[in-house]
This record gives sequence, structure tokens and C-alpha cells, in this order.
Amino acid sequence: LPLMWWYLLLTLPKGVFTNACAGGADKLNHGVVAVGYGNESSKDYYLVRNSWGSTWGEAGYIKLVRKGDGDGQCGIQDAPSYPIDLVEIIQ
Repeated sequence: LPLMWWYLLLTLPKGVFTNACAGGADKLNHGVVAVGYGNESSKDYYLVRNSWGSTWGEAGYIKLVRKGDGDGQCGIQDAPSYPIDLVEIIQ
């Protein structure tokens, strides 16, 4: 996600974040972990954990609105990665 966007979220309000990104979705420079998803007030969201500790956001998490196809809110769907089983690669 764009680092400038994370800076603006230091005083993040509670609830699902739907605001526009600072810096745009094409300026990714900070990794986060999507740990879940849900729906609040008729808004689908990803539950995202940041590495900045529990004083940031809602105890270290943000509810980031889910937006179908494409880059997603603030680029969250633009460059996903996930762990793989190393044994499968070696074989």
C-alpha cells in the first residue's frame, strides 16, 4: 500500500475505511497482511494488519473496503503474495 496513505491513517477513525488513497494505488511501497474479511454497515471489507503495533488504527488493524476486481482500495489487490509449501517446489 502507498506509504503516504498509511501516514494519513495514524489517526484512523473506527469503521470501514472508504476514503481515497493518498499517492494512488500504483505507488505501492509498504507490505501489510490481510488476515480476514467481513461486512459492517453493509460494506464488505478486508481486515488488514499493519506492522506498526497496536497503537495504530484499531489495535493495529484496519477494515479496508473491498472493491471487486482490479487494484482494490489503495492497491490492496494489486500485488498479493502468499506462502507456498517449499516441498512442492523441490519435488
